[in-house]
Amino acid sequence: MNCGRSSFASCTGLHRNQDSEYGRIAFTRRRAIDIAGNAVHVVSAEDVLLAKLRWRKLGGSERQLHDVAGIISTQGDKLDITYIERWVHALRLEEQWEAVRKTSP
Repeated sequence: MNCGRSSFASCTGLHRNQDSEYGRIAFTRRRAIDIAGNAVHVVSAEDVLLAKLRWRKLGGSERQLHDVAGIISTQGDKLDITYIERWVHALRLEEQWEAVRKTSP
């Protein structure tokens, strides 16, 4: 699934696996939005960002880092950086996070 090129609504499958502490927390952070009278649960921007960092670490393309930079640019001050950095450290994504931070404003 390439969530960078689709809506957050289609990314709701990112956290089906709730067998980890992170998975359980990310699942609780999803939010419902109304689409044509239907409640659709979507993953938070922070959790999409973390998923993309994880995919990059697992051998994904540079596109993942480009997408993360786009999330940072689009969301700006709305992002919970404390939450992101907590999970960057816990998930050992420091290298990927720093690579994006060097290129983002």
